[in-house]
Amino acid sequence: MTVTASLAYLRFNHKNDVFANEKIRQALGLALDRNLLVEKVTQGGEILALGLIPIGLSSGAGEFRDLAGESLFKDNDVETAKQKLQEGLDELGLSSLPKINLLFYTDDTYNKLSQAMQEMWKKNLGIEVELQTMERKVFVQNIQAGDYQLAIYSTGADYDDASNLMGQFMTGDVYNYSNISIPEYDQLMKKAEAELNLEERAQYLVDAEKVLIDQMAISPLYYRTKVYLQKDNIEGIFQYTIQAIDFREAYVK
Repeated sequence: MTVTASLAYLRFNHKNDVFANEKIRQALGLALDRNLLVEKVTQGGEILALGLIPIGLSSGAGEFRDLAGESLFKDNDVETAKQKLQEGLDELGLSSLPKINLLFYTDDTYNKLSQAMQEMWKKNLGIEVELQTMERKVFVQNIQAGDYQLAIYSTGADYDDASNLMGQFMTGDVYNYSNISIPEYDQLMKKAEAELNLEERAQYLVDAEKVLIDQMAISPLYYRTKVYLQKDNIEGIFQYTIQAIDFREAYVK
């Protein structure tokens, strides 16, 4: 089993009146028990995610999570979630949330995951969430068109640097299907892009991640894994966070 540079998360559509509200996003994110999700639901060795950047990915000046810390919020923080929900409802002038639609593509893991989260939101916040699944190609088209409220999504790095995952959440980025626009985040990311000192650049990235997650612009769920079966008499196989499995030095004992 290998932890990959990939994150499963909840994507909020910030153009939706409900999810444009920071407190509502925080409520839904904080009400989830990620430890239970990875141990009892997904069961693939995934690691609960309390930040955006996966374990093992570089900041350019050391491993990102070593610099940023593992936890940017508290998992299963139901009391705070209830408080945030009420504050959000007050700001929106609502007595309760309208039924929310959670979109995901047809997949055994996501089927189980969506049902578990639906139960958590109902139990912890009294929120009704309707589940909607569709074939993956159609799902991606809906997300790109902004035709959704809330969705289970994933993102993975193509190269070993945290900025590879962070740029997509900047205002106007071609992959910013959540329609996120946080000026402070944009400013920090632009400073990181222009900074030549690696330690200072890394700190800008760390600060930017904190801004993004503090506002729960997205809600991290877990860092994804790849599970392999390997015979005991096979050695010399190397597995990396980013690259495919390296069989170049593999041999049979």
